[in-house]
Amino acid sequence: MLHICIREIFGVVHHTTTFLPDCKQINIHLLTKDTYTLGYSVGNLGLVEKFINNTMQISATYCLSSFLDLIKAVKQKKWLSWGIGILVVFCNVRIADGQQTFRLYTDTAPNFNQSYIGPEKKMVTVQRHGKDTTYVKQIKYEPSLTMYVPNKKAKKGDGTAVIVIPGRGYSDVLTQMEGVSTANRLVQEGITVFVLLYRVPNEAVLTNKAIVPMQDAQRAIQLVRERAKEFGLHPNKIGVLGYSAGGHLAACVSTHFNECYIDNKQQTSLRPDFSALVYPVISFKDSITHKYSRLQLLGSNATSEAILQFSNEMHVTSSTPPAFLVHSIDDAQVKIANSLLYASACLQQKVPVELFVYEHGKHGFATYNPLANLQWTESFVDWLRKYKWIK
Repeated sequence: MLHICIREIFGVVHHTTTFLPDCKQINIHLLTKDTYTLGYSVGNLGLVEKFINNTMQISATYCLSSFLDLIKAVKQKKWLSWGIGILVVFCNVRIADGQQTFRLYTDTAPNFNQSYIGPEKKMVTVQRHGKDTTYVKQIKYEPSLTMYVPNKKAKKGDGTAVIVIPGRGYSDVLTQMEGVSTANRLVQEGITVFVLLYRVPNEAVLTNKAIVPMQDAQRAIQLVRERAKEFGLHPNKIGVLGYSAGGHLAACVSTHFNECYIDNKQQTSLRPDFSALVYPVISFKDSITHKYSRLQLLGSNATSEAILQFSNEMHVTSSTPPAFLVHSIDDAQVKIANSLLYASACLQQKVPVELFVYEHGKHGFATYNPLANLQWTESFVDWLRKYKWIK
């Protein structure tokens, strides 16, 4: 993944340019100090017009105006409340083939409230035989896995798969920013990636909402492992990678794999072989938890037993899979203490663990921290090689 950085430091715009002829997509992201992101499909600096005309099926005029408007906005500090802004262009080579989405469940997903009529269902009125007829049309509340398979341009794979679990405080799932971006990076290493769209807790839609994300994550591991031969994967090289609240969910499946929340007739192992936890929520204890995530999952009247159950640092054992953790010291949303506690618990249980710490990065940088020179994804790939998950 190549990138173009445009930095404004005290009013002076500096930029460097890179160009990859067979890039199929370029995304611009403007990251402010609050890590909000604006994305545009654009061309390349200096080579933008030729690039778009040759490889992209969109209007060059639109792309150029979007790009120039963004640079102009940076210069005028429209999105900046302090002196430094960073504009990053990611160039993603199309090396993922065979993208395919699977339903997690062949039947209705478990714990779905069949009597609910709301955003997931709607009243539809149609004319039949000259009369208006009203009926309920269900919009499926359906979790899924989207598979990204490396193609011939990627490194030769070794049957390794990673199930990516995006975050967003158990209120939404950032499938693009944290899901697709991770898939685009990992397929370069020959890794098959599955991005999990899991159900977020909603009392109106779900019964026993606290276990529903866990059900979907366990089912994802089960599905990939049971169909490993079909997908060309090694059944004992299936890991999970979670961000933020998705990191909490990844830690849950890494520490509660002996507690089966789904139908498992084949007694398939639900234990991931390794885990990567990126700025993760680990604990639900008052002093360090991300309170919004806990509120979404357990509600406002969470019992001490439930809090303990979902505080993953308390459930690390010698059987917990090896872990790679990423966090930023200045993360004000999810305290780095979460990662430190999990790493410490792993060390106590002699579980292989590596902790990658940024001095600056805050929360939500996904696969690219614009405030750092070394990216965690490079160290993660090295870690996978160290333990022979990939070649």
